[in-house]
Amino acid sequence: MFQDKLKQKIKELESEIQQLKIENDSLASIIKDKDTAIELIERMIERGLEWYDYTKLDLAGKTAYWNDAQALLKNPVWQNETNAYITTIIKHIAYETRDHNETMANRTLIVGVEALKERIEAIENPNKEREEEELGEVL
Repeated sequence: MFQDKLKQKIKELESEIQQLKIENDSLASIIKDKDTAIELIERMIERGLEWYDYTKLDLAGKTAYWNDAQALLKNPVWQNETNAYITTIIKHIAYETRDHNETMANRTLIVGVEALKERIEAIENPNKEREEEELGEVL
């Protein structure tokens, strides 16, 4: 009796694995270029993704963008909320996760927040070169 149930469960799992392989192959064939990948992601999260390349803005636009980024990084609400969010995730990992995979999935959320911070920090000051030249002239 137990062996029959075990054999049945193994067959079900094999069938599920086969279905996942088919889905994986299907997704791999769909994602051939960036636009298709974005469309797929949009369908998955059920909303459009829109952004622009700030490096293509004029100097005034780049400067405003950089100033906004600096203000965001220094904003106490932003700092507090991102730290609170990370703390909440860490507490969840410590007290509620059941296995390594769940821990790693939650860790990915922290990595995402840190990656966003790093991306904002990496926005280059478009006036840096000019400011350095002016500083050199003063010295």
